Amino acid sequence: MKYRALFEHATDAIYLLELNEDRFPIRFLDVNPVACKRLGYSKKKILSISVMEFLPENIKTINIIKDFEKGKHYFTFRDEYVFKIEEKIDTEFIIDIFRLGEKEVAMVITRDITERLKTEELLRKSGKLDVVGQLATAIAHEIRNPLATIKGFIQLIQSMKNKENQWYIDVISSEIEQIEVITNRFMIVAKPQAVKIQLNNLSMLAEQVITLLQPQAMMNNIQIRTELISEIPYIPCEGNQLKQVFINILENAIEAMSTGGEILIQIDTLDSHQVSICFIDQGCGIPRERLPYLGEPFYSIKEKGVGLGLMICYEIVEAHQGKIVIESEMNKGTTVNVILPIYYHSYQRVLLISFMGKAFH
Repeated sequence: MKYRALFEHATDAIYLLELNEDRFPIRFLDVNPVACKRLGYSKKKILSISVMEFLPENIKTINIIKDFEKGKHYFTFRDEYVFKIEEKIDTEFIIDIFRLGEKEVAMVITRDITERLKTEELLRKSGKLDVVGQLATAIAHEIRNPLATIKGFIQLIQSMKNKENQWYIDVISSEIEQIEVITNRFMIVAKPQAVKIQLNNLSMLAEQVITLLQPQAMMNNIQIRTELISEIPYIPCEGNQLKQVFINILENAIEAMSTGGEILIQIDTLDSHQVSICFIDQGCGIPRERLPYLGEPFYSIKEKGVGLGLMICYEIVEAHQGKIVIESEMNKGTTVNVILPIYYHSYQRVLLISFMGKAFH
């Protein structure tokens, strides 16, 4: 009775399979309630169905069956399995083969490790972010010191300027200002900033970004078009940060469309709680296997990219309690969907949020 209680109340799914003389699983001898829930059938129904109806047809499953037949008695593996309940679960399988009376049986214990893998992924990303912060601080500090010296000498030269060297002085001053902007962005990455949340018009923010990038788009034979599908309410956000997200996404789209084309920006309300800003390009696309890694620091699909721009875009949107969803198909284009809440859930009166700061490309 004690062992039966352990079997019935286990949080993992447990399957007891009968093996034939070739050590191939032929039928279920017993299953616990969690297994029934995963498979989507009653216990009576499962015990009357062939095991083959539940086995996924992939290489990993074929190899496991081969291990059965070779006489291997105990092994574990991980796989992603879509159960009848239409839920995709990252599953850890533990299989033990032994004799039960006259029969040879396999006890299969499957554990849902989806949340565990998500936690491991978050820890891995957190470690990378720590490295980014330390690296950004070191670089900014090393650049600022010689930059201050150069800036001082430029100011000294300006007091002795003439028509011949004026143009050179202006160019150098402009470049120094750009370097200062870059180092400030490094410091923003290293140190979270407090930003003020205000009601903003998303359509207006998008139009301002389009106006800024229109010359770059025209040079690449690209047309940017906006489509307002429904009436969009003003949403609470930090306008400059969202504009930086839109700029980064559009610049990526422009770079991906080497032969020109159209970028469509669709703004729509998903429901009474969310709005969607969807960027659809006709670029080269992103390989499917790379999609899960987008937004990670130091991961970029560009030849000269460092993978920090998109990372900070994710941070901006997540700080606004939204999310970014990216879909892509090679040689057909990419869709980047920025989903934002119309109201901050439980934070409607909060005016300040901590954040990573402006994205840099």
